[in-house]
Amino acid sequence: MARARSFAVVLLTIISFCVGCAKQQPPVDRVGTNAVAKSHFEDASWYFGRTVIDVDYEGGRLSTFPGDAALDFQGSDLASMPRIRWVIEEDTLLAFRDYELVEGANPDASEPGEFLGQPVAAFEVEKHFDIRRAYDDATGEELNVIEENDTDRPWYEREYMRVNWATNLLPGYYGQTSDLFAVLGFFERQSADLFIQSGSDFPESWQPRFHVMACDGLGDERETCTEDERPWAEDYSADELYAFDFVTQELLAPESVIDPLTGREVNWCQSNFTDAPTCTTTAVYVRNSFLRVSDARQYVAENWVDSRFERAGYFRLERPTVDRSTDPTDPAYFETDFLNYSINRHNIWYDWYDEDGNPLPYAERRVRPILFYTTPELPAHLVETSFEVIGRWDEVFMQTVRRLQGAPPAVYPDVACQTDDPDAYCACVRDPDSGETLNPTCPGRYEAFETPAQAEARGARDPYDCWVDVPDGARPDLNRADLSDAHFDAWFGAEQLGDECVVRLRINSCNKASIRDNGGTADGLSCQERGDSRFKFLSYVDQPGTGFLGIATLRGDPVTGEILVGDANIGGPALDSYRTTALQMYDLVNGELSNEEFLTGEDVRAYLENLDRVQLPSRPRGDFSVALKQGAAAPADIASIDQRMAAFAARAQSLAGPGGRANTFVDRRVALQGTDAEHRLLESFETLMLAGVDVVPDGYGPADLSEDTLDRVSPFRAPVHEQLREFIEQENTISKHNVLMPNEFVDNSVLEFVNAHKRWPRARLEIGLNRLLYFHTQLHELGHCLGLRHDFGASADTGNYDDAYYQINRQLPLPDPATYDQDGTPGLNPSEQVAFEEALDSVRAKRELAGIDTYMDSSVMEYNAQWYGRTVSEAGRYDVAAVSFGYGDLVELYDNQSGRDLSEIDPSNTPRVWAKYYQGGEVCTADSDCPFGPGGARQAELMEANTAAGLTQSCVPHPRGEATHGRLCSGFDADALALAATDSAGPYLPVHYRFCSDERVGTLGWCHRFDEGDSYREVVRNLAEQYEREYIFTHFRRYRSDYEIGPYIFDRLVGRHFTILQDVFQNLLFRYQVDPAFRRDEGDFGFYDQFMASADVLNFYARILGQPDIGSYALNPASGNFERFSSTPGAFGSEVDLSIGLGRYLFSTYQRGLTGIFRIERIGSFYDKWLAMQMLTQRGWTTSFTRDVPFWTNFYDLFPIEMQQIFQGIIQDEPESISPRIACDESSPPDQCIDPRVIYMDFYRGDCSEQETCRPDPIEETYADLDILDGGSSVLLQYLAAVFALADFPVFFDTTFQNQLFICVEGEGDCFVPSAGSVEGVDYVRHSSSRFGKTFLAFQIEPSIAIPNQESIGFNMVEEAASNAFAISVLEQLADGDLVPPEDLAELSDRGYRVPLTQEDALSDLRSLDRRQVELESFFFQLIDLQRQLGIASYLGF
Repeated sequence: MARARSFAVVLLTIISFCVGCAKQQPPVDRVGTNAVAKSHFEDASWYFGRTVIDVDYEGGRLSTFPGDAALDFQGSDLASMPRIRWVIEEDTLLAFRDYELVEGANPDASEPGEFLGQPVAAFEVEKHFDIRRAYDDATGEELNVIEENDTDRPWYEREYMRVNWATNLLPGYYGQTSDLFAVLGFFERQSADLFIQSGSDFPESWQPRFHVMACDGLGDERETCTEDERPWAEDYSADELYAFDFVTQELLAPESVIDPLTGREVNWCQSNFTDAPTCTTTAVYVRNSFLRVSDARQYVAENWVDSRFERAGYFRLERPTVDRSTDPTDPAYFETDFLNYSINRHNIWYDWYDEDGNPLPYAERRVRPILFYTTPELPAHLVETSFEVIGRWDEVFMQTVRRLQGAPPAVYPDVACQTDDPDAYCACVRDPDSGETLNPTCPGRYEAFETPAQAEARGARDPYDCWVDVPDGARPDLNRADLSDAHFDAWFGAEQLGDECVVRLRINSCNKASIRDNGGTADGLSCQERGDSRFKFLSYVDQPGTGFLGIATLRGDPVTGEILVGDANIGGPALDSYRTTALQMYDLVNGELSNEEFLTGEDVRAYLENLDRVQLPSRPRGDFSVALKQGAAAPADIASIDQRMAAFAARAQSLAGPGGRANTFVDRRVALQGTDAEHRLLESFETLMLAGVDVVPDGYGPADLSEDTLDRVSPFRAPVHEQLREFIEQENTISKHNVLMPNEFVDNSVLEFVNAHKRWPRARLEIGLNRLLYFHTQLHELGHCLGLRHDFGASADTGNYDDAYYQINRQLPLPDPATYDQDGTPGLNPSEQVAFEEALDSVRAKRELAGIDTYMDSSVMEYNAQWYGRTVSEAGRYDVAAVSFGYGDLVELYDNQSGRDLSEIDPSNTPRVWAKYYQGGEVCTADSDCPFGPGGARQAELMEANTAAGLTQSCVPHPRGEATHGRLCSGFDADALALAATDSAGPYLPVHYRFCSDERVGTLGWCHRFDEGDSYREVVRNLAEQYEREYIFTHFRRYRSDYEIGPYIFDRLVGRHFTILQDVFQNLLFRYQVDPAFRRDEGDFGFYDQFMASADVLNFYARILGQPDIGSYALNPASGNFERFSSTPGAFGSEVDLSIGLGRYLFSTYQRGLTGIFRIERIGSFYDKWLAMQMLTQRGWTTSFTRDVPFWTNFYDLFPIEMQQIFQGIIQDEPESISPRIACDESSPPDQCIDPRVIYMDFYRGDCSEQETCRPDPIEETYADLDILDGGSSVLLQYLAAVFALADFPVFFDTTFQNQLFICVEGEGDCFVPSAGSVEGVDYVRHSSSRFGKTFLAFQIEPSIAIPNQESIGFNMVEEAASNAFAISVLEQLADGDLVPPEDLAELSDRGYRVPLTQEDALSDLRSLDRRQVELESFFFQLIDLQRQLGIASYLGF
């Protein structure tokens, strides 16, 4: 019937010709298709939406998908679509904005709806005509034929026109991502555009459709008033055309790019770039939808100022404002930084004000439901989950409406924990050891599938009148072996009933069951179509190649901010991939997936087991999150941190902002651009992969690096944070547009998931996982559709976690390291470290097995670190507070009648009540002038808590002075803070949420995507564990066609690990300098926590640098270290076997096919080490700040002693300084290490400017009794360490480190003669190379007071070379069987070399030492050349 009405609208005037002609034959219709009446385009405004409804598979490379909504970036990042008025010209139909982009810019502008602003679209008018009966040219007699007439009247008087809707003649700035790619030149728009008309082979629903209101108000019960139109019946008059749409086709083909190897122009699809699309033309089909702007629709916009945004992050319109002169003395600034921020939210009221414009009391308002539909692709087994998602948000809105209308709250009785479904609400949480139930009961809550009568039968009071009617047979036996999606088909008959629902869901008339029953086609069915602006969707995008897991697309009024259309899109292919990854983890942990099935040649289960044999560095001295809370932190520990930080802050003052940059030598890297050193360093396949080159054709290789490639990846041309900036900006853009990408790794929480589901049949497990992943993702995306921004502070919002977190935390507290400190020295020695770490790991495992990770969140709007880690099964505390605030101005207070201090309150021990919020700022002379003051105009809206707490508005002096500015009405925030300031244990106290969104990511240490932890130290530790546990998932190809090194480096390693760690460190100094109160903050996410977390970050980077290679190790008697002699664990003669999990492959491997094309097979840890060095040395980390904000500091400024040890160890190839230690089981025989445990050093030394605050030397004392595990080195890494150290350690007022590295060739111009009185071997040292005929010279330096381990690295290396030369001469004699004088043998021993007992031992030691000597002397030349290129003329030079 809708199509019949549409045709009648188009040919409306034809009716008049048929009056009184009932007995005549129907006229012959010769009117062409696509005839539209001009009257529909006059005197009305329309919303204009464009949505992709179909796309070829190859379109995935275009980043578009069914449901991709066009964005209008004018006035909002996301949630607006143009409002337009039509202007009909002879050749063109133009659409102009009906509102100002800059509010007040046009002094004579009319109100929105009457204004003509910038054009948005223009379409060709092919013809203007009238529709009338034909007549005989000779007689003038009318004929029984209806035809088009384009001659009798001027074009502007004719009633109809034919428009070519195929092409918008204006540039595509208002369009999809694919249109943007065309504008940027990546794709070309081809000339076969069309729009679908009647008679085509495309689906019927793609033809032009015109929708006339068939309802006469909400109460119209006639059959002609359909469920699709009734929601709009209050906004449009009966028989009014209120919407129309048509579908267009756009063809896009790849354009040309510059090939990174040849430098020539090639088609993008034929290039070697990793993101090259398929060589084909791609069709994209777009529904263009127009919805009439209603004059009858009521809505009141709310200016969501920053103080409101900090409470609840909503999408906002951002309309610039203009300041104009009002008189000659008034200055004009024209466009200003002041913005009008209209909140993006749905309209949940039919009635906002009465006929006189006065606000209606909430009790008199009718609720306007927010209605969503499913899409045809939704699998049947996800229908129930979709209703559950809707129900969880619906409960929040129904709560809010009841509070606003003064209705009794719905009270549901507590429920006993259940063991039937671990994914359902209130699953029992048990102590892994005792089996004790930690949550015997859970708070009662609304159940979406329960009728009010059923709720009352279980003890509920005043239950919500909203439920889902579940058809018979909708819930099959989940344990049946043949369980499939079809067994859930009855769910398509489910219906949400009741009069109280606010957020509603309806099943699309076109669904898998109805389409199947209709012969496999939707033709003939009345569907709710994607892109139709009348409908909102929970959209399941079953488009191959869809990379996103979830994305929300919402659009609304560009003037008021009201959300009109919003789709929560779930990417089916990504969901399938996510489920597969989860199943792989499940099978790995459960032992059901063999190593051959997962990773060729790797024993994955052994890998997971080996992770428990890796000993992380102990938490540096005293866990302050425990000790400070208990008042047990040693004064020396606190003094050590305070002193170290004070010294750091003083140094940082000279390194702040642009002036600070001038005090650094960061530009030294520029001197290496284009040098042989740069090419030697970067000529590798990894460099090509980092540059985005996926495959390397035969005949090309690393030597073919172009300047463009080097510009992108060379550390001498762009610091790593600059290389990362583009990725971060892209991620921020993606995140701000609500795109959720998958994230995965495995830990003990997966084991908890395995244990909870191990008895499930496979089919049920797969469907259960799909439901779980869909539920959490859709819950998040629907939150966006309701207006909520991301909340990346939710994982750090320790005061608002789920109740179960506090129960588990009290039951299973983390151990206090002070308990394990038995020797009384600062820090934990190795045995104490092992004992503490074993206890810590044991408790953490129990906590994870108890499910604590799933409760460490206050919002579903966070990006969690794990796929199973979202807020369990409902909106979080923040989400409830945000909806209540955004839609009703309601805020929470602690009902603290028990008198707890604010610092002791958490959600599990203190209830909350709701109060009415008031903005404040109104001009007043008395309290009664304030709307929410006594006798104020809106006093009736105040809640009981306002009155009880005394939170009502009062008239207070203006903060700038009453004498000059008068008085203002107080604001709620200031009044609530005054309550806490007066009495922190008072009866009513404010509730604070730790909120931040995309703009603040990285600018706050606790504000990040994919972090996890209830303190900074837990965040760092969890990231370190993620780094280890995800290795097998990230470093091996495993037949993945899209496997590349670039995404691993930037998306994973740096993007999701190093960036968070760097920001924790960088933010420490920033907060310390700008916030004095922070320096005294002893709690979680406070100063001491962040300082010690920064020390943990240092240890983590050092661990990466020292991580050993996989293989077989044996004790080298000459060095006394375990050294790698084979790349294969278990080789003959191996004393220590390091398999995957205990070590990592250092170098990458590649596949080579018949065509000569290389592609990466395994990513080596070489680049992890390279980037870790850059993280430690990089100055001016500015990914989240503008360049004038940051301090140009690095880890050397805060941890000079520790950095001295780390970089001295790398540059000197001194394994005792950087390498881990090895501990073997006590049962190990002398020549075999059983159950080896790799122990990484804790480098943190405290403050060594004073002995009592300085911790023991880890090399000489702490780890002296453990064997060194020399995992192998790389000359390239040595060289890189020297480059980064020389560029980023020295500053103009402290060049000590560069002086340590000075080496020169005696007799050359840049090498001077030692001064008179200098003692060789003490003040300087020389080594004469017989191989090169050169004498190397180096000088000793005086150590800094604060860096007692500081000594000349150059001196040490030259001294080692000189000593090696003596040892080589002795070993050569022994290897030849010659007699060696006893005094030479004694000196050999005194110098630390072993005296071999046989010629074979002598020959072995000689070969080893000779290799070392060659490496040393070669490195001397590299270092000298480097110093010359950097302009370092002498060891005292600058």
